[in-house]
Amino acid sequence: MVEISGQPLPLAPLNAQGFKALMEAGALPFDGRVEMIEGMLVEMSPSLNAHGMALANLCIALAPAQQRDLSIVIDPALFLADDLTLAPDLVLLPGGIRSEQAKGADVALAIEVSASSLAYDLNIKSKLYAASGIADYWVVDLNNERLHIHRGPSASGYTDVTAQDWTEAATPLAMPDMPLTLSAIIRL
Repeated sequence: MVEISGQPLPLAPLNAQGFKALMEAGALPFDGRVEMIEGMLVEMSPSLNAHGMALANLCIALAPAQQRDLSIVIDPALFLADDLTLAPDLVLLPGGIRSEQAKGADVALAIEVSASSLAYDLNIKSKLYAASGIADYWVVDLNNERLHIHRGPSASGYTDVTAQDWTEAATPLAMPDMPLTLSAIIRL
């Protein structure tokens, strides 16, 4: 419900088909920087320079994933349920799976780079990604130089959550022989 001119009115939630149609028509508000949660459009934070630089450096560091038949996709629309479309900053997907067709279990790694959305990424999005079955979810905290790793997805959230300094190596589940150290990758 929403109140307009003192009158409570029911909202009309979107579904995945309606969201896709709005995307294809270029009709989404906020320059397309929205996600759909429970059928409602939610405005995303604008990207800042540090965010873009960190994302570019992560893509370069993850480039070997392509030799393992994994695709690096930046800012994809993941249609995780009929009323849920999220846009992580970066995902690794098995080759041949397009982001708009991917389900949670298909996502080898989802990464959010957080400069202004840390609470949203650690709380709301982590629960949504976990409920969708994404096995490896990372939040790169630019302000505190921390990496939050979420694993063990369940319907109520992740069962294994750790936070570490950028100087510690972290290894994506999809690339167990490729540890990454963010302090060597991200230079702000």
